[in-house]
Amino acid sequence: MFHSKLYRYVAVSAALLIGAGCGDSPTGTTPPALERGGATASLHEGYIAQGYLVKRNFTLPNDTSVSTTITPEGGFLWFAEVGLFMYFPEGAVSAPITVTATALKGNRTAYDFQPHGTVFNTPIYVAQELLLTELNTPRAKQKRPEVWGAYLSHGAEDILSDGSARLTEVFNAFYHGKGSETLAVFTTTHFSGYAFGSGRREAPAGF
Repeated sequence: MFHSKLYRYVAVSAALLIGAGCGDSPTGTTPPALERGGATASLHEGYIAQGYLVKRNFTLPNDTSVSTTITPEGGFLWFAEVGLFMYFPEGAVSAPITVTATALKGNRTAYDFQPHGTVFNTPIYVAQELLLTELNTPRAKQKRPEVWGAYLSHGAEDILSDGSARLTEVFNAFYHGKGSETLAVFTTTHFSGYAFGSGRREAPAGF
């Protein structure tokens, strides 16, 4: 089972890279996340929007983490418990680095990526399996609502009680795959707190 999953994610990595290079995506347009991939969150002094985060079908009682070492040849991190996949293309780092993804407790697809402040040489891919989320319903799979990635500058403190979050930066995301293997994907060039969202994006009162 482990090896079949491993091979699957290697295949996904290749497909994402080929799709981006050809300007091909499930919607037939260049993945818009790539247009924002070089943006740096430090350019923002404060929050720019508020939006609802994608809900899991289960609740994590505590923060939980997975680590792996990425080399200049590239690599990936697979976080099976929460359906998170991260792909680091060749050249993303100049020297080996240990990266850690922490899924924040609760039922939202929110994460902390470390080492904080890491800047990559080329955009990396952050993908969320949708199988165990609210986007796996027949209605959601048919309509494929807008999805996006977001930078949470204060991590869990940015997540509000209604499931929305205060966002410092927003990355357009795209769908990859079909059926139970569908992923939501965005790219970024730096590490800190991130989440996947769907639904309205608007600046709350007082912004």
